[in-house]
Amino acid sequence: MKVRNLLFVVLGGIVFTLHATSASAVNFSISVAVTGLNGGTLVLQDSKLDTLTFTSDTTQTFAKTYGSGSSYQVRVQTQPS
Repeated sequence: MKVRNLLFVVLGGIVFTLHATSASAVNFSISVAVTGLNGGTLVLQDSKLDTLTFTSDTTQTFAKTYGSGSSYQVRVQTQPS
């Protein structure tokens, strides 16, 4: 299994890290680990319009996968208030 740390972001004291994980060299899933979320809701969206909703510190994985070498983006759809 391949695992790659791809991005480390701090957003108002909230840290989220993106990981690409693959059992083969063909498709990768994107996981997000959130730490430091103290109340509120953080919603992230990827290039394929999948969303992850966080209300506490945890790790979640987007449902859709990405082919090896493909590009993607993850954006903050809703910032915690």
